[in-house]
Order: sequence, then C-alpha cells, then structure tokens
Amino acid sequence: MIDSLNGRLRDVFKEVFGVDDIDDTVSVGTLARWDSLAHITLMLAVETEFDVRITTDEAIGMTDVKAIRAVLREKLCV
Repeated sequence: MIDSLNGRLRDVFKEVFGVDDIDDTVSVGTLARWDSLAHITLMLAVETEFDVRITTDEAIGMTDVKAIRAVLREKLCV
C-alpha cells in the first residue's frame, strides 16, 4: 500500500509540477513552481487522486512531500 501511495503521489506531482521524481526533500522552498496557486492545485489533485478531504489547517501544513505523505497515511490508515 505504501508503494502504491508513493507512486500515486509521484504521479500527482508530475501532473501538477511536471517533475519526474520526488523525495521527502521536495518542498515549497525547493521547487520553484510551487507557489500559492500551485499549492491549491496540488491540494485539489491530491484530494481527487486519493478520494480524501483536506482541511484548510492540513493544507497549510502540507508544504513538503513528507508532510503530504503523513497526512495521506493518516487519512488512508496506512
């Protein structure tokens, strides 16, 4: 399930940012295209791909791959 989550999250980042690979170090500060509008687009894409609802507070804290993965693991119970 974790591998599936990672692969699907990688696909979301590819769709939103055009990057081929991600790791836990990818963040708002390391990806030039990750601005406020892209963040909203990313959150919507994550919600759609994983069929989850992200709260405003969660979205504010989801500023790197590690944080996004942690929220998804909690919501998907993996």
